[in-house]
Amino acid sequence: MGSFDGRQMKAEAAAALKNAAYSPKKLVLIHSGVTLAVTLALVTLSYLLGLVVGGTGGLGGLGTRSILETVQMLLQFGNMLLQPFWSIGFVMVVLSIARSQRADAGTLLTGFHRFGPVLRLNLLRGMLYFALLMVAAQVGQILFMMTPAAKSIYGQLEQMLQQGTSNPAEVLDQELLMQLVLKSLPFMGVITAVLLIPVSYRLRMAEFILMDHPEMGALFALGASNRLMKKNCFRMFKLDLQFWYYYALELAATLVFYGDYILKLMGVEIGMSPDAAMFVFAVAGMVCQLAVYVWKKDLVYTTYARVYDSLLTPPPVQPVWQPAEPDIPSQS
Repeated sequence: MGSFDGRQMKAEAAAALKNAAYSPKKLVLIHSGVTLAVTLALVTLSYLLGLVVGGTGGLGGLGTRSILETVQMLLQFGNMLLQPFWSIGFVMVVLSIARSQRADAGTLLTGFHRFGPVLRLNLLRGMLYFALLMVAAQVGQILFMMTPAAKSIYGQLEQMLQQGTSNPAEVLDQELLMQLVLKSLPFMGVITAVLLIPVSYRLRMAEFILMDHPEMGALFALGASNRLMKKNCFRMFKLDLQFWYYYALELAATLVFYGDYILKLMGVEIGMSPDAAMFVFAVAGMVCQLAVYVWKKDLVYTTYARVYDSLLTPPPVQPVWQPAEPDIPSQS
């Protein structure tokens, strides 16, 4: 397998962006703008629903509330269903730019044109992550029960034995079970990081591979990504650290988005209704996100596309006007 140098990848990505036939910033603006516009529509609907619920009572406004709640639920479900196909279109954009091929607004729709493979990739990856989360939850709770912090839980179990009760549900009520879950969250978080981070790095190239070889399918993309990233995970981690400012600003924008909840947890009075606060902070957060994406998202993801090409054996070499057909290692 190939390897890469992070600084060289950034330099090559910057050169590819500079020479792109279609403005990468415009593509980022289109892609992120559509995503945030849908989010804004959902937030606005939630705000309007709050106003309707606050201004009506009893059965009079039941019909209106039901309609708004149904529309909101359908929009959220549709956004959740279509977002992966829209997101992977940007992967195709940066892959084309990294190879000095033309990418335009139509390239963003590539994920919808390859609906089946993209759907299977997200389902397989999602099931894998879900299984790891379940394992982390179980192991985290077991580790918590082995610490002195679980003394109160053992006290309840001792009470159960003294009463001759064989059914833990009779003693461990819902409140106590919730305390068990909350107190074991730090342990779950550590186990989740230990399990998920290495796996996520091994699967980082799956979407690039699927865009190159949709005919090979999702399972092949996951397996090929695992092979390409073998012995390269730490290099990718160091490359991610070079973009610390991008991820820090993205996190800051997310915190602004949920600023009303954060201030509420801190006991800070906002001076406006909860629905209005949710709407104001959500819009502010989306504006910040859009600014961050337009500023650096094209460089970050084009760099990752250059990393992908550098890991291929042999690397793709063809004229600009020809479609890219890089060679992916076989499953043997």
